[in-house]
Amino acid sequence: MADSLRLKGAKHVIKHTGDELNLRRPKRGGDVHRIPTWWALKKTVTYANAAIFDVNSSIGALALVVPCNIEGTDISIIHNGDGTFMFPHVRGVDRVAVMSADLSTFYVEYQFAKISGGPTLKRTVNVLPAAAPAAAPVPTPEPEPTPEPEGPTYAERVQAATYSVAVTVNNGNYELDGVANEALVGSVGDSFYFDLTDASLSGHPLRIYNDTAKTLQISVGVESDADGLLFQPPITGTFSYQCLNHANMGGTITVS
Repeated sequence: MADSLRLKGAKHVIKHTGDELNLRRPKRGGDVHRIPTWWALKKTVTYANAAIFDVNSSIGALALVVPCNIEGTDISIIHNGDGTFMFPHVRGVDRVAVMSADLSTFYVEYQFAKISGGPTLKRTVNVLPAAAPAAAPVPTPEPEPTPEPEGPTYAERVQAATYSVAVTVNNGNYELDGVANEALVGSVGDSFYFDLTDASLSGHPLRIYNDTAKTLQISVGVESDADGLLFQPPITGTFSYQCLNHANMGGTITVS
């Protein structure tokens, strides 16, 4: 933040480089403001003509008051952005003041050669406000994780089964599509669906085991509901579909 300009007379601003210095227009019209002379030692208040610049700085809003006359004033002003000023060219101005925006607080006076007798003299009356602390950065929220795409539903997996057979019971045997204790053959990745909706299956729940002796019931790769059982073998080997309640009622599933 920085700005510079040149004021000629009371209202002519040229060579303006930024937007931190803005000439304040008198509310009652005319070209100049009437301000109390802060430098006068008399008990009675006297007034002088002045140009006032509104200053946007890193320490807040300020005002730069430049006592001036319409004919003789010619001053270059540089603002560093923090309430500090430089005046590389001055003619027709003895001093300027840095004040609060409402002119109620007098902070700094710059006295030029006619008063200082040499280089510009800076006189601090009140300490300028401190700069506001920088706002803490707003953390960037973590992006919501992309949900994993859902796989096919159980009904869709049943519909896409590699082998689908209707199971019935006849003479103490399971029949698959009418074939008693049929041996099934497939590969890893294939799926076998057993349709268990026939009434003859009452009392004959079908399960998958690791062998015909029903040594271990298989649960991995097995899904079921009231209408059927879907089996997708996880590994190669020979499995067996068997009745939970009766021995030697079922057949083999060979997976290569």
